[in-house]
Amino acid sequence: MNYSWVQAWMPPVCVVLMTSIFDIMWGRYSGLYLKKIVKSTDTLIDDYIFTAFQTPIKYIVRFFGLGIAINIAPVEIPPFVLTIIIVLGIMCLGWGFFRLFSYKNYDNGSIIHYLLANRPVAHADAISNILSAFFRLAIILAIILVILHFAGFDIGAGITQLSIGTALIAFAAKDIFTNFFGSFVILFDEPFKENEWIVADGVEGIVEKITMRSTCIRTLTGERVSVPSAKLANDKIINKSNCTFRRIEMTYNISPETTAEQVRELIKRIDSALKENEDIRRTGKDIFTYLDKVTVLSQDIKVMCYTDFIHYHEFDKFTNLKSEINLAVMEVIRELGIKMALDDDIGIIKGLIKS
Repeated sequence: MNYSWVQAWMPPVCVVLMTSIFDIMWGRYSGLYLKKIVKSTDTLIDDYIFTAFQTPIKYIVRFFGLGIAINIAPVEIPPFVLTIIIVLGIMCLGWGFFRLFSYKNYDNGSIIHYLLANRPVAHADAISNILSAFFRLAIILAIILVILHFAGFDIGAGITQLSIGTALIAFAAKDIFTNFFGSFVILFDEPFKENEWIVADGVEGIVEKITMRSTCIRTLTGERVSVPSAKLANDKIINKSNCTFRRIEMTYNISPETTAEQVRELIKRIDSALKENEDIRRTGKDIFTYLDKVTVLSQDIKVMCYTDFIHYHEFDKFTNLKSEINLAVMEVIRELGIKMALDDDIGIIKGLIKS
């Protein structure tokens, strides 16, 4: 009896069996034992690599074993089948590297975040986000080029023949590159950092994240606004977190019938009330109360002072202080029997003047 066919099929069958055994063993014991070994080391780099490739490696071995089995099988199999298997294996390998640079798979960010976390690098988190996005994009492009290569596409000739298309793509992607370099300008010029309170492009809020394309700002009302980094790099930026103190400036329009004696007493009493408030700076001459303007419509009392409430988490204290100042001024005005300028009358008079 002829058993030559058994001998011919034995190698590919053994390869498939070994691949299946590895698949079962890896799925059952990798998370149980290998993960413990990885966790016991002093560095987290092996943890990142293990987590990134734990799932893709099963498929890589499957396609690798299947490719070997097909290649040594005693039958003729169309070449495109082996090509498809190789491409699928490369895609799984790229999937593992993509996961390695994807911060969504880890609690502390991608491996780039970990490598820069304990380094004296300014804006480490923002740079990590940008580099991680760059590497993920590079991996996707590399996989596409590999697929085109195995599909028989001449990449060099294709680029030459598609020069017009390349120019169009470059033109379409110019905003992407402009924003990319804008992000680096922001990171190295440091007009602001993450978690700082800024006003830029008409948006006021806290900088949550600086990405490859944009800067995410959480406004004071809770909305999340993404502003293109290229626009911020060329725009006027007010960084409120870098203030050494914050100015409070308010104007009170009192009746034009108020006498000079009443105005003097009002200024004196307001100045005294502000000096009693502990949240107002009193180093040197930091409180200003004066008669700013006199018109037929009103007499304008200007109040200007400073406070140390400069941070975003102190914004409620800042607004409460403004309320306290307004209430103190209102009490003094009522005690002195001074009337406020009537807004309706002012509006009517302004309308008559314009006409």
